[in-house]
Amino acid sequence: GSTTPPPPLPPVQRTDEGLVSLGVRGFGWALAGAVVLLTVWLGFWTFQHRKNKMIRLAQPLFLGMMCFGTFLMATAVFFLGWQEPWPHLDFACMATPWLLVLGFSTAFSALFTKTWRINRLFQHAVELNRANVNARDVIWPFLLLTATNVGLLTAWQIHAPLRWTRTDDLDNVDQFGRSVSSFGSC
Repeated sequence: GSTTPPPPLPPVQRTDEGLVSLGVRGFGWALAGAVVLLTVWLGFWTFQHRKNKMIRLAQPLFLGMMCFGTFLMATAVFFLGWQEPWPHLDFACMATPWLLVLGFSTAFSALFTKTWRINRLFQHAVELNRANVNARDVIWPFLLLTATNVGLLTAWQIHAPLRWTRTDDLDNVDQFGRSVSSFGSC
């Protein structure tokens, strides 16, 4: 043998980091922005016209809940578009499920509660009883779903939060066996 060390390997030439193009991310953000603006506008419109007979029949509280839930889900798209070299990617990884889950449970519970309210009115009608079911009587599904989801999300956040990691693609290597491509994910 020899005591002369071998020459250093040339630097790795990364060919693909698996990043989503700015055009695709911009398109997603534009669509999410349109949904955010539309839900905010519809929420304010519902609030301004809450005394209108048709809006009162449509139950403005539940319309507002659906707008808020849709707003939360749409804002999750903004965090989905974060990628390197942006900072705080771990935050974006956990913000996405929080927004999606709370947004969906808010919108779903509004629809469920509204349907349950109508069902109770029909049950009383079959029995020929007059029923007055107000929003306070049927808000418990929303509170139950939200409390359950917040508890589960909090446990997830504390015990096993999502973290941003970059993983080498071992199927795509150079002549020295080093990965030349990678992808990032939560």
